[in-house]
Parts: sequence; structure tokens; C-alpha cells
Amino acid sequence: MSTSFLTSDVIWQVVKRERAKSKRVSAAVAFWGRSGSKLIPLKRNDTLVADVSLKTVRSGGTDPFEIERLQKKGVAVYTRGNLHAKLVLFDKSLLVGSANASLHSRDALDEAALLTTDPVAIANAKQFLTRICTEPVRPKYLAECKRAYRPPSGQASRAEAAGTRQTPRAKLWVVNVADANEIPLSKAPNTSAASARPLRSGYGRRPSTTAFTGHPSQQWPTGFFKAIGSSWSFGIWTRACPSRRLHNCC
Repeated sequence: MSTSFLTSDVIWQVVKRERAKSKRVSAAVAFWGRSGSKLIPLKRNDTLVADVSLKTVRSGGTDPFEIERLQKKGVAVYTRGNLHAKLVLFDKSLLVGSANASLHSRDALDEAALLTTDPVAIANAKQFLTRICTEPVRPKYLAECKRAYRPPSGQASRAEAAGTRQTPRAKLWVVNVADANEIPLSKAPNTSAASARPLRSGYGRRPSTTAFTGHPSQQWPTGFFKAIGSSWSFGIWTRACPSRRLHNCC
């Protein structure tokens, strides 16, 4: 009996290795996204339980076209609307973890899992899977899901399509401390006395120094913005887009 702790960089390699050694595989994975079958290769006589509810399908969590492809291969597919588990049962091992079957999970998220050959854990997993396989995905319902399906949007969908890790980043600007008398308000676009705010000075600087709010793409006085890393720069300016996301467009 052995138990191994797995992280994102090896989970899917282990899944394929255990799949190759097993004649039959049963899986309970909440969200089965685009290309899920490439991550967990299911075959004829295998079993899958996933959240194929209309709510999840409309949000893009589970792809009904992927479900249809599995059924054409001879995989028995069941739906369970409150499923949150992620486990794959092989012939002689059990994988339990956090990862859904999607490229977003593989490429953009930090996942973890346990692989065990403990016979008691395997027996309990079999019982669990038998208990939740109660609602098969039938052709009429699958057709309704296909009509309702909406692909995932935003960064998640781009990660799915490109198959690359996506990490949101925010623009960070370090603002040079300048005396209020050195930068007249009239030279700072879209600013007023109301928009000027005191900046706590550091390293023995006078507390009268002032920073102005605004977008760094505007024509600020020369030398107002300095590159990150300048030892004499002080103060931080950040900006979030109107979409309330943090990314590279601004």
C-alpha cells in the first residue's frame, strides 16, 4: 500500500499512466470542460459522473459536446447537480484531488491530489460512485444542454483555447516624491486641489510632499514617473480597469 502527494505539474501525467494500466476506469469530476477527455482518457465501459446541470452548462463549466463524444465512445455518463468531488478510480489505485477536467484547471490553477493504493479507500470510493450513479444523461436532455451551452468567457476561455497558463497581473507604478511647489496643479492634467492628497513621506522626507492621482498614460511633467527599482523613488500608484479586472491593457 502506498500514497503519493501530487501537484499540478504531475497530476495529469499520473492519470494517463494509471489509465494505461487499467482495464476499466470510473470517475466523478464536477466540471468536465473542453478537452476533458484528453486529460482523463475514458473508454468503452468506463463510467463518468459530472455536473451536467443546465446551470453549470450555461456557465460553461461542463461542455455537453464533450459529454456527447464520451457517450459515442461507449462511456456511461451520469449527471449530479450538487457534485463537487474530483476522483478517478482505476483498477488498483484511486486519485482524489481538487482538479476538474479542463485545460483551465491544468494550465491556470494550482491543483493538488493524492494517489493511493489503499484497498479500504478504493472500496469506499467504489461504494460512493455506485451511490451517486442515479441519473443517466439521456439523448433528449443532452440535446437541451447543447442548446443552452455557453463557452466559458474571459481569461478562463482564453486559457482553454490557447492551452497556456494565464496569470492576471496588475500594472504597478512607482511615483517619485516631489514637493508640491515643484509641480504646479495647472501642469497636472485632470487634477485639481481636491484630487491632490498628502503622501506619507519616508526615509526622513518632509510630510508636505504630494502625489497626484491620474492615469500614467497622460502627459505628466518630465521625471514624475520613475522606473521600479529606483532607490530614491517613493510611493505607489495602481489602477484597475473599469471591468474590475487586473490585466495588462492599461
